[in-house]
Amino acid sequence: MPPRIICGQLSSPTGLLGRFVRRMMNWHNAKMNRFAVEQLELQPADHVLEIGFGGGITLPALISRAPFLGAIDRSPDVVKWAKKKFSGSIKAGRAEFRDGSVEAIPFDAAAFDKVCTVNTIYFWRSLDAGFAEIQRVLT
Repeated sequence: MPPRIICGQLSSPTGLLGRFVRRMMNWHNAKMNRFAVEQLELQPADHVLEIGFGGGITLPALISRAPFLGAIDRSPDVVKWAKKKFSGSIKAGRAEFRDGSVEAIPFDAAAFDKVCTVNTIYFWRSLDAGFAEIQRVLT
């Protein structure tokens, strides 16, 4: 498979191949994602943003440990999947999944206490814009 197709799927999984890529991301990144969740040291009042949740392996842990999880991904297919899978948490007001990128995070300023992202930085178009947006949404 050409590297361009693989990179495109890693950046924004779509279709049948994207479903396979999401599973591979979960498997390949499992240790890093567990470590990232641990490092957040979530407190009972923390609102958390996950940027680029991809395969979604961290979502159950974040939803169970934080009163609110906001999550963005560049892939509409991934966001659609998460909305379906975690519809109960959405209805309860504990989770929200949006299409978006780190350079234009679609949440209000000062909406989150903590942010996490794993293996996404090489897909950012601008480090400066990405970190500025993260700073904007943190309290």
